[in-house]
Amino acid sequence: MKKTFFILLFTFFGITVSLAQSFKAPLEARFYANKLTVSEGEKLTFNLYVYPDGNSRIVTVSNNLYYEPGFLSFVSSEVPDGWIELRASEEHVTDTKSGLIRRTAGFPNGLAQPSKYITYQFLAKQPGVTKLNVEGRMAIDIDGNNIGLMNKVIEITVLSKKKVEPKADTEDISTTTLVSEPESELPKSPTVIDLNMDTDGRIAIYEGDDYSLKVTIDRNSNEQEAFYGNIDVNVKDTKGNSVYDKVSAFSNRDVYKEFVIPSTLIPAGDYEIVTKMDYLNSSTTVTKSKLLGVLERPMITFFDYRTIGIIAFLIVVMLAMIYHIFQDHEIIARLREKADQHNDIFVRHRK
Repeated sequence: MKKTFFILLFTFFGITVSLAQSFKAPLEARFYANKLTVSEGEKLTFNLYVYPDGNSRIVTVSNNLYYEPGFLSFVSSEVPDGWIELRASEEHVTDTKSGLIRRTAGFPNGLAQPSKYITYQFLAKQPGVTKLNVEGRMAIDIDGNNIGLMNKVIEITVLSKKKVEPKADTEDISTTTLVSEPESELPKSPTVIDLNMDTDGRIAIYEGDDYSLKVTIDRNSNEQEAFYGNIDVNVKDTKGNSVYDKVSAFSNRDVYKEFVIPSTLIPAGDYEIVTKMDYLNSSTTVTKSKLLGVLERPMITFFDYRTIGIIAFLIVVMLAMIYHIFQDHEIIARLREKADQHNDIFVRHRK
């Protein structure tokens, strides 16, 4: 009886653990917003983010992106640094006629924190409302398990382009012209200082969190002369609006400068952080650019697979305790029965 109970107990526990693993949530995919608006003829750039649950590292992600070619024209896609795009024929598909973009990328050593997975760029062709559908093909963790990738939908509204009368001698602001001066007129090159930005590898944060940017000042020279200057950090949203701008002075005594961008200034969305370092008495300017994605904070679900496993484990422990309690009561009853029998025998002998 006792042996049978424990066999059933461990069988139940094994089934519970297996069920808990089968309920493992797929890798979550998110856009920074569920709806975007663009004007006819404009380019639309947006990112797709993924973030593991912290219990497993993700090594490979693959998805299909479906769109309506009548409204949008595919321009490009790109994975960020750290990801390696797989270009095998079945893993890399660009079908602009039917509107299918399939991409697959790997992350060596496994991804354990929120990250930008891919950047898409489209051209708005026709006014109207259309949808982009992300279909998760797979998400492989470091143990070789395919936990799946969450499906997502984003709605795109294309507005009619406003007609503007052409003006003569209008500069094309989409291109930048580099003017080279004669060598004789170029000033002496000052001491070069490389500007390195250390953000602890974070390219994506949750909405409501402050963002800390550490700007490291690195002198690319063994000369010991003093230098002075300013560091300007500017954050712009996707529309080019400046949401944060701060200037801080530095000198050769500073190793780094730290900037904290309040969460109230950076709601969910994509941002570009441009850092400029100017040297006083010099025309040299060092510029670094970094992209930042602020994700909508996900709803916390109680009944995830970890919770199911914990509840199942507690149930097993409670059943075991109940079994032992009944066993103890049975043993005590037997001992009392034997004590009564011995007491009866003793009474009879006395008589």
